[in-house]
Amino acid sequence: MKRFTLMKCMGLAGATMLLCGCGLSQPYPAKQWFGVSAGAPASTSATPRDVVLRVDSVRVAEPFSNREFQYLVGADRFERDYYANFVADPDRLLTAQLTNWLTSSNVFRAVISASSDAGADVSLHCMVTEMYGDFQDANAPKAIFAARFFLIDERGLQGDVLFMRDYRKLESMDSNNAESFAQSLGRAAGRVFGQLTSDIRTVPLKNPASPDNESAATP
Repeated sequence: MKRFTLMKCMGLAGATMLLCGCGLSQPYPAKQWFGVSAGAPASTSATPRDVVLRVDSVRVAEPFSNREFQYLVGADRFERDYYANFVADPDRLLTAQLTNWLTSSNVFRAVISASSDAGADVSLHCMVTEMYGDFQDANAPKAIFAARFFLIDERGLQGDVLFMRDYRKLESMDSNNAESFAQSLGRAAGRVFGQLTSDIRTVPLKNPASPDNESAATP
């Protein structure tokens, strides 16, 4: 009886110590999930070009294509933030943002997605080459967004490249954390989309109803 009581007491003491020990350890931080918001273009009264644009699915280069946030912390040294993630794959988020931006920009008569069965006169292809937080200077963190765009003529058999350009934007972060990075990344993407919109607005395009070149400038 005494032996049983002693073992029982030792077991209770051990369990208490184990629970206390667990209480002393710091809990793991909860995962955070973020979207990318590029905003919307400024409103314009310019007449849209009589062209249907198809926005192909955005491609994101490695190692930026996974959902975990990527941070540059030293010379050519990246770290992944396991606890800060995009709410969906970055290519899907950016495809939606780019399509919405171009639809709102009023540059083209219509903007359709890659999944649409409708015919398109031109198609836009995007490869995101950089998308990360630069934390090399802890006092001045910034978000980096870079992409290459191709505008392809879909009406001919050859698929001529009408336009190709690289863009890279840096956006300062208000704070040294994941939420600030997500917000700054969205602003940087919006600046790239804005510059792209301005540039493709003046790209010479053949009018689908005529072999003559369409005027490059909008009214």
